[in-house]
Amino acid sequence: MQRGDSLASQLYQVAQLENHWLSQQLRQLGLNNDQARALDAIAQHPNSNQRQVAQRLQRQAASTSNLLRNLTERELIERRPSPVSKREKVLRVTTAGEATVAAIQVAFQRLDDVVKESVPIEQQRVLQAQLTSIAEKLQSEEGD
Repeated sequence: MQRGDSLASQLYQVAQLENHWLSQQLRQLGLNNDQARALDAIAQHPNSNQRQVAQRLQRQAASTSNLLRNLTERELIERRPSPVSKREKVLRVTTAGEATVAAIQVAFQRLDDVVKESVPIEQQRVLQAQLTSIAEKLQSEEGD
């Protein structure tokens, strides 16, 4: 078997194709992957501060600051005074940001539909369990 035909190579290729497809969808919304992730994280956790968003995205504070500044300038998120600390600002998605988050969710749903259309329904649960098992094994290997 050639290296390109290995299961790991095929999984990698599918992941790359999914990432490319999703990036194209996000580009149509005027976003890159990091911007979409940040917007989604803020939508899921309103009133988070910048540090919390950075932790959720596993990013450095400086790069998160630039990312959030861009989303603020585009009026997709807003910074408001924290209800618990006068010195701190919290982040919320604006109305325009909510519409963009909905469009991001539609893109992810379309991707899920494409994947499900490619796998017979009776095999979907088995595949999902196998992919979960692979992910768990790779995570446990990371700690070794």
